[in-house]
Amino acid sequence: MRPVRSVITSSDIARLAGVSRQAVSSVLTGRGNSKVCAVKHAEILRLAEELGYKSNVSALSLAGHRTYTIGLVSSWHGIIGAINRLIAEKIRASGYELLQVVQDSNQDGSNFPELISRGAEGIISSYKPSYDRGRVGVPVLQLGYDGCDVDIDYEETGLLVARHLLRHGHRKVLIVNSLQEITNGRWKYASLQETLQGKAEVRNLCLFRNPDGNSQVLAAIKDGFTGIFCAYDHIAWRLLTFLRQHGYRAPDDFAVIGFGGHVYNEYMNPTLTSVIYPVQELAELAVKHMIEKIVTGNHEKLQKPILVKPKLNPGRSCGCPERPLKCIFWEGNFTSVESAYQYLEQAPETLQDQYSLLTEE
Repeated sequence: MRPVRSVITSSDIARLAGVSRQAVSSVLTGRGNSKVCAVKHAEILRLAEELGYKSNVSALSLAGHRTYTIGLVSSWHGIIGAINRLIAEKIRASGYELLQVVQDSNQDGSNFPELISRGAEGIISSYKPSYDRGRVGVPVLQLGYDGCDVDIDYEETGLLVARHLLRHGHRKVLIVNSLQEITNGRWKYASLQETLQGKAEVRNLCLFRNPDGNSQVLAAIKDGFTGIFCAYDHIAWRLLTFLRQHGYRAPDDFAVIGFGGHVYNEYMNPTLTSVIYPVQELAELAVKHMIEKIVTGNHEKLQKPILVKPKLNPGRSCGCPERPLKCIFWEGNFTSVESAYQYLEQAPETLQDQYSLLTEE
């Protein structure tokens, strides 16, 4: 049988480097009070890396030392999965360890004690909050929802959609959502309706637990509602298929705009116009301000939430010109179009003009 390799400890590194365990601990925790010479300091770091040493963050926390660890309450579904993956990457790139748990409900807080007990100095959450910041014990960075620290600018989302539909000549607009009453995206609907006031008639249709939803969509089309905004891209995909099965085609009979910026929008027929959820910038801001909260000991939410403006990625579904698909395959499995294109570092120059469309309204 192959022998099982034991876990490398600070004592193992101390023995190999010929120094005390306290000296190794001082170097690896970065406390700055180590009296180890530069040569031994470098050797300790080399041994730790080569042997795959992992610090015991729980022990460090109990001893009152910095753990340099951030907790992430995550999900791998849709765009939220895309942003959580980027957050995880940026946490590691910032020199922090990552503690990650998958939330099993739509409300956050239940996994916080587990993360804190394992040494998390702060927690990033993208779930509907059900916690008291003052009682968590560590700083929390809330991504999205009321009381958030960082989020997408939903009012700007509504503005983009309204202006684009008006530009295409639509004067009767149907909003198709799933659960408007309790989602944090309600501001995008309010902004859209406010922008269209006096310029277009608006009808709001919620499909959640609505057995008449399909017939209500068809009735709206027959009533001349030709501009459609869907709460999420996946609703827009199914709506395109549903209406095609009933003899309606975009963009000839109606225009549809989704929300999220899913990479699959480019594979739809017609390609789907969508407001891009800015996962890159949101992930960067979340990690940046999480670390600032940890360093300053700020347990309160930011005085003014940071709102990132989205961009519109035009497709054929709203009547914009069809864009040639210049990349058939890229390595990796991506959810967001932003995530996909960021990995095309060696992409041909012909791809650059396609990516630039992300910055245009």
